[in-house]
Amino acid sequence: MDEDSKEAYVKLTDGNYSIESFCSNCELSEDDVFSGILHGFTVKNVIKDFNTDYGIDKKSR
Repeated sequence: MDEDSKEAYVKLTDGNYSIESFCSNCELSEDDVFSGILHGFTVKNVIKDFNTDYGIDKKSR
């Protein structure tokens, strides 16, 4: 989206499930592993998974 302000839409996946998300102050690159906390707004169809590591599938700016 905006490289200067480090905003991007990212797709996080564990190989089975995925979530497309807006990321601000985004320091992630493709194939990085994300193990932080996700905060959801206007969330639909969420499935709780106990997997703690997620890879970055796609990053667009």
